[in-house]
Order: sequence, then C-alpha cells, then structure tokens
Amino acid sequence: MKTIGLIGGSADPTLLRMAALIRDRGGDVVWLDNARYPEHTSLSLEDDEVRLDGVDVREVKVWHLRALFLSFPVFRMPDGDFNLFQDWRACYLAQREMYATVSSWIRSVTLGGGTVVNPVETLDQHILKPLQLAMLRRAGLPLPVTLVTNRPEDVVAFAAARGRVIYKPVSGGAFCRALGPEDLQPERLELLRNAPVIFQEHIHGDNVRVCVVGNAVVSAAHIRTRALDYRGNEDGFTSLRLPESVRRLCLKAAKVTGMPYCGMDLIRTADDQWYLLECNPTPVHLGIEDLLGHPVTERLVAYLWDRA
Repeated sequence: MKTIGLIGGSADPTLLRMAALIRDRGGDVVWLDNARYPEHTSLSLEDDEVRLDGVDVREVKVWHLRALFLSFPVFRMPDGDFNLFQDWRACYLAQREMYATVSSWIRSVTLGGGTVVNPVETLDQHILKPLQLAMLRRAGLPLPVTLVTNRPEDVVAFAAARGRVIYKPVSGGAFCRALGPEDLQPERLELLRNAPVIFQEHIHGDNVRVCVVGNAVVSAAHIRTRALDYRGNEDGFTSLRLPESVRRLCLKAAKVTGMPYCGMDLIRTADDQWYLLECNPTPVHLGIEDLLGHPVTERLVAYLWDRA
C-alpha cells in the first residue's frame, strides 16, 4: 500500500480533498496537523528515526507541505486574552522551537531520497517577494518594472517615469493599491521611514490564474473583476487555452522558483502581451477547480502517488 504524508491543518479543504482522493486510490494518509502541534500532536526525531504520534514514519517517502509557520512566529493566545506584552518572549521562543523541529525534519526527508512538494525553501517566497522577483527576472521572464524602497525621492521619480503605479507590502498580507496624488504628498511619503514598500508599474489587462503540476499546466483561467486586486472581488471565471509560448513561460517560472506545484498570477494586455506577477507555493485552487472542472487536486495527488 502506498502512503502519502500531508503537512498542514486537518480542516484545510485542499488537504481533505487530497486525502479522499488518495484513499480512493487505495492508499493511506499520515498527517502532521501543525495547527495542533505541539500541544496535541507529537513529533519525535531520534537520530534517523521519525515518530509521528508514536508511529514510525520513516518509510513515508512523499510528503505534501501545505502549511508551515515560517519566519514570523505566530503568537497563539486564547481569544480575548491580550497578554502580548507579558508573555511575547515565551510565545516567540516556543514558536521558534516548533519551526526549528518541523522544518529540520521536512528538509531532512530529501536526504533519504524522499520528496517534499513543495520544498520548505519555497514557502519563504511568500514573504521574500523581492527575492522571487530577482529569480524570475534573471531567468528572463517578463515582469512589471519594480521598485522596493523606503526612500521618498525614489518613489516620486519612479511614479514620474512609469505613470500608473501600484504598491503593496514587501512580505504580502494586504491588497495592492493604486498610487495616487495623495500618496505622493510629503507627509504620506514620510511613512516610508517606518518600512519599505514594493512599487510596480501598473500593467492593465486581464487577470489570469495558472496552476502547474510537474511538467504540465493543469489549469488556466481568466478571472473577471472590476477591482485592482481580484482577491475577494471575483466576478467570474473562464477557462483559457494558453498559447504555447505562455505555457512554456509558466513551466519555466515553476522550475526557476523550485515549485513542482505552483499557482501563478499573470496579466494579459489588450495587445496580447503577457506579464508574470507572482508564483505561489500554496495556491488556493478549489474554487476554480469546482467551477471550471479543472482537475488540479487530482493531478497533484497523481504526481505524489507516482513518487510514493
């Protein structure tokens, strides 16, 4: 019997669908619910032996990494309990120990010939957006011109040179916004002294979402929206057949970023120019899958199954 490991919350809809498909194939699932670790789930590393809730999982050679708290520790506190300033150090240290243990184990899977999809390192690209842009740019992929800065003068010059500009957080976590005259006022620009921001030329066109699994594009959809940032503002979806050149572009982007499973956002302009905006190592694809019948989860499970 083949066994596939899942890492992420046990209520995650994507993982629940994956688990059902794996069992339909006659396989078994082992699950590290990192929303319950370490309070209610145990992980023991004794030399090369790995025990998950007391069960040896060394023979599980394929794992799907859906979620892992990276880089920024999550302060877990009871609802309504605002003890941040009293116990932040203890919370931070506990979360750091959790991340060090789980991350070390996941990374070590490949030392024994196992497979992790996607590798831990790719999750950092969620928050290291300038790094990902540099990787894609050096590979020759078409990107919007981008400025990351905390210097007001550079923003003014960038806006003058590029015309329409959008801005967003360097590490994500908020919607893209259009840069307006009010943002170029001295008192507003002075806020850059607190933290840098990403500024990009605004590429106007259709929003396109693509999912890649392995060496294949398994989903491509036009997302209809009237908003600058389509997230939560979707008016509808339409299946797309990508030109061969764009399909190759997407496969190259997935390879460059090290993501066998990848969701990427692109813009198609009115004159049929294509720009890549971002590659996501843990894409949300169930909505498009259900509405358009694109078998993303099935193809992801098949990819893992072939390597189990």
